[in-house]
Amino acid sequence: MMKALKLFLFMVAFTIIGIFYYKWFSKPSSKIKTIAISQIVEHPSLEAVRRGIIDFLVQSNLQEGKDYKIIYKNAQGNMSINNQIAKQFVGIKPDVIVAISTPSAQALAVASHNMNIPFIFAAVTDPVHANLVKDLKRPGEFISGVSDLPPVHAQIELIKDILPKASKVGILYNPAEVNSVKIINKFKELAQKMDIEVFLAPATRTSEVLFAAQSLVGKVDAIYIPQDNTIVSAISSLISLQYEKNIPCFTSDEVLVQKGAFAAVGTSYYEHGKQVGERVIKFLKHTPGLQIPIAFPEKPQIYINETTAKHLGINVPSKIAKRAHYYKIQK
Repeated sequence: MMKALKLFLFMVAFTIIGIFYYKWFSKPSSKIKTIAISQIVEHPSLEAVRRGIIDFLVQSNLQEGKDYKIIYKNAQGNMSINNQIAKQFVGIKPDVIVAISTPSAQALAVASHNMNIPFIFAAVTDPVHANLVKDLKRPGEFISGVSDLPPVHAQIELIKDILPKASKVGILYNPAEVNSVKIINKFKELAQKMDIEVFLAPATRTSEVLFAAQSLVGKVDAIYIPQDNTIVSAISSLISLQYEKNIPCFTSDEVLVQKGAFAAVGTSYYEHGKQVGERVIKFLKHTPGLQIPIAFPEKPQIYINETTAKHLGINVPSKIAKRAHYYKIQK
């Protein structure tokens, strides 16, 4: 009986020591981090952001499936689905949530309020006006992001430099998108000082975009396409109208120039995604109390589609041509 008791006590002691040793001296297996990405709609610019994020992770020597896994959901432009995705992501409590677009960011900001889940926004023009942060330098311990604020003054200057006789510019936008309203107000203010009359063409759904653009034909010398998810989702039809009616489309998005829009002043959305990826890694290594300031576009460039320029019969001034990055439409 005594031998059995001693053996039992020995086994209990051995088990306790083993647990103690494992807990304090052995290396725990590394946990695969979960990165949840929400995107409002599929279009080239937002896809470029997502690609930039993923490529930055790879370039940082992180391996998907070993170091992290990605959960990706797209709302396909549906605000109800957008809100559902936000709630689902908060429910699974990933290590980092990334929201690509202002609507995605706003939905996630509401759903994750006081949940202490690291949250990064991308492709948001004005994070303060969108009620995402109050202080750009100290946004909070669990939120950061990258703004895609375009250089509006430089955009208007580009239009005037390339089309010196242009006096009327049409702008397509969705009145429900705070990004668009912010940029349009700035555009109108600056355009007035440069003797340019602005014609607004609203569209609340992608199906309305072409009709809105057609309403500008015969009234304007050029069309400006802001970073508006609704408008950009219909970029193919806008490029076709540009070719058909010989109305140059300007934008602040390199990707849209690659697709066929005439010209842009802005930064690469792919590089924008890399800036976001940098913040993702910082949050994966989360340091208590760390606050990551909001980033803004770096080094705006001029982008021109050479194929479109030839089709529209536009000669780009040499001072612009020397600085521009050119793209061609692949037939």
